Amino acid sequence: MSAYLFGTRWALIEQADCWRQAIHLACRPLIEQGIVDTRYPEAIINSVIKHGAYFILSPGFALPHARPEEGVIMRGVHYSLLKLRQPVVFPGGDAVTLLIALAASDGGRHIEAISRLLSWLETDRRLAALLAITEPNALADMLASSSPSP
Repeated sequence: MSAYLFGTRWALIEQADCWRQAIHLACRPLIEQGIVDTRYPEAIINSVIKHGAYFILSPGFALPHARPEEGVIMRGVHYSLLKLRQPVVFPGGDAVTLLIALAASDGGRHIEAISRLLSWLETDRRLAALLAITEPNALADMLASSSPSP
């Protein structure tokens, strides 16, 4: 699923200056591939300011996303993964080192995509492994070794 899920849309970096920059970095591959426009990370940031970081799903892991009409261009469901060696702190005090940006072209796909991703992360303790990874080669190997899913 990961090769299908992320393709080349992943990065491992030392740190982000702040949570806003982490959102931009997580969304950058989606922008570069024409999946979302530059409004998309701004919509996520504005949502955090207004509603809090509701997309932090477990300690260290965030699934930032916005509504389709807030900048999703390409049909379907798309993800990009950003792994930070040093945590970034979101409003409310939650520290995050793994961000998986989600861009879905419609609300129904959004719910299905989250469910599918969470199931993939639970298999073989992938979430724990992703949170522990600190080297790009280890991340690349893990993403390459996961079985693709239709």
